Amino acid sequence: MNAEIYYVEDDVDIAESENEYLEQRNFSVAVISSLSRAKEMLLIDVSLSDGNGITLCE
Repeated sequence: MNAEIYYVEDDVDIAESENEYLEQRNFSVAVISSLSRAKEMLLIDVSLSDGNGITLCE
């Protein structure tokens, strides 16, 4: 696998399509269906060497 992707999408049909596409390209995909669940899974360093983690969330 190339990388693990957390994909936030609440439309099941779109999520399944994107999941299939990404897995065919050797990505491991975890589909998250709500913003509240995505926020529970997000942990970002605020003082990264190449920028601020907070701006990533904006």
